[in-house]
Amino acid sequence: MKLTTENIKTITLGAIRIFEEDGYTVFRRFTPYQEKVLEERKFTPRQFASSGMKLSFTCGEGIVHFEYLVRPGAGAVCHGIDVLCDGIEVFHHYSDEANKCGQVFFRVPKKEKPCTVTVFFPNLAGIGIRELNVPDDYAPAKRERKILMLGDSITHGYHSFRQHQSYANVLGERLNAEILNQGIGGDKFHAPNIDPELPFTPDIITVAYGTNDWAGAIPQLDEKIDEYFKKLRTVYPAVPVFAIPPIWRGNIDGIRKDGRTLEDVRLLVKEKAEKYGCFAVDSAKLVPPSPDYFMDKFLHPNDVGFILYGINLADEIKKTLNI
Repeated sequence: MKLTTENIKTITLGAIRIFEEDGYTVFRRFTPYQEKVLEERKFTPRQFASSGMKLSFTCGEGIVHFEYLVRPGAGAVCHGIDVLCDGIEVFHHYSDEANKCGQVFFRVPKKEKPCTVTVFFPNLAGIGIRELNVPDDYAPAKRERKILMLGDSITHGYHSFRQHQSYANVLGERLNAEILNQGIGGDKFHAPNIDPELPFTPDIITVAYGTNDWAGAIPQLDEKIDEYFKKLRTVYPAVPVFAIPPIWRGNIDGIRKDGRTLEDVRLLVKEKAEKYGCFAVDSAKLVPPSPDYFMDKFLHPNDVGFILYGINLADEIKKTLNI
């Protein structure tokens, strides 16, 4: 069965705008207002990445096939697509290219019950798809909750080799949640990023900034972080918010930026988050402080580091919220 854009909307997770452009169905994770704010802050084209987006549906045995076009959606030029059937990887593609056309083709295996198919879109590229064909008995797969994820390049997914193994995607799968990933590589605490008109109603929010704020020696950081959590709590007064201070960052013990160490920034994030009734996560427990767990040996987790991050954060949220 060939799906129209309207059909595709029913099986898409993690996109707040889906429309046709140049013959492709395209997906966006930010509002026009947010895209303008990010463009003014020189983040284009990062706001167009499909980070955290996926197709999710159930179906019986059959072929799934579609064509795609990827465009840059990050500072790094690359793209990946993964497919899981009932949690087992059946398709994986990764390329150090963007501005590229390709195809995804796989067979859904025969099982006693319908199989849950999840197609993970690129974290660091934007994607358009066309000619999506699925088995006739497909149906949207439901998720239990929604999570809004705010953060920098680590939330964005730099530099997961397998897209489904970024910490954001691991968290979503562990909590059976639709995630809206609004991570942007290089971003910092910036209250205007928050759009009160965002057409996504989260049950949980995660906030993971601070490492770029420290590295950039941002002045008036106390006020910027305070302003951010104040606005977030004003827009979402009753939603549980989990603030994640910066994880381990290489061997920077004692190094000061604008008079602060990275540990000072961690404590500042914790202080401001708790001031506004948010939960502060002990980020030291998320990823071991060793280059072995980092793709670049000091900042961005590799796939093993990401998996640990996602699992440990999911366990912390489950424990805190009793879910």
